[in-house]
Amino acid sequence: MNSTFTCKEDDDTTYRKTVHLHPSNCLDQKPEWVIYNEFVLISRNFIRTVTDIKGEW
Repeated sequence: MNSTFTCKEDDDTTYRKTVHLHPSNCLDQKPEWVIYNEFVLISRNFIRTVTDIKGEW
């Protein structure tokens, strides 16, 4: 699964990067929130070693 997370302008006019889950991930559905260990730029921005979490944590 390859999911895209969109870029958003925050209230203080900073931006967040758009990233994709690396194709080697083992998540079976698109998570709402994640913690990741690696940010990799190959053909586009990927995150690897990803764990999905609950936003209210």
